[in-house]
This record gives sequence, C-alpha cells and structure tokens, in this order.
Amino acid sequence: MKKTRPKTLPSQLKNQAGFTILETILSFAVFSMVALGMVQSYVMFENFWVDAEREMTLHNSGRMALDKITREVRGAQTVEISTISGDTELRVTRLDGNDAVFLYEPDLGGSPANILPKPGRVARDAAEAGAI
Repeated sequence: MKKTRPKTLPSQLKNQAGFTILETILSFAVFSMVALGMVQSYVMFENFWVDAEREMTLHNSGRMALDKITREVRGAQTVEISTISGDTELRVTRLDGNDAVFLYEPDLGGSPANILPKPGRVARDAAEAGAI
C-alpha cells in the first residue's frame, strides 16, 4: 500500500476557486457608484418634496387670505381702496359700523399671503387675522 502525503496549505489554495483582490476592488467600486446614485436620488426627491410643501403652504395661505377678504367685501356696507407709498389699503366698513382694514405690502414678496390686517383695528379683526 502506498502512503499519500497530506496536501500542504499552498497547494490547497491553488486548487480553490475565489476572488482576486482586483475583482474585489472592482466590485466594491461598482457597488459604491450604485449606492451613491441611490443617495443622490433620495436627496433630490427630498428637496423636491420640501419645495412642494412650501409652495402648497404659500398657496393655502393666499387662498385663506383672499377668502377672508371676499367674505368681508360681500358683507360690507362700503369698500374703499387707497394706495399710500406703494402699499395698497382695503378698508371695509361692516354693517355694524366697524372697519376691517387689509394692507397689501408688495415689498414683502408680492404674494397674496402678504395681505395683512392692519394693526390697531377692531379686536375681532386681529383674532380673525390669525387664521390668515
């Protein structure tokens, strides 16, 4: 009977299949590029979402302000519009004799959300203005 010698470690490694260091580095580089693309897509989507929410809030604020003014004008006894140093003032005299005054300041950005009740008027106007 013939004795066989046990295989040594270097000869065992030669017969085993595996990845070379070059293959490992290359696969890591490809994975990194894919992961970077996914992160970049997520960041772009997040920025888009924040911008869309901000725009929606602005539109809702403008709509609420215009709805308030529409209600006041429809139930008004008199309506006066005046322009003072570039700002437009809308004065609505209600049937009960109280005035509601709205001030449009285009210097604040020129959006309908900048239609503000003028300070120092009837307390009810100030409370309702909080909804704008």
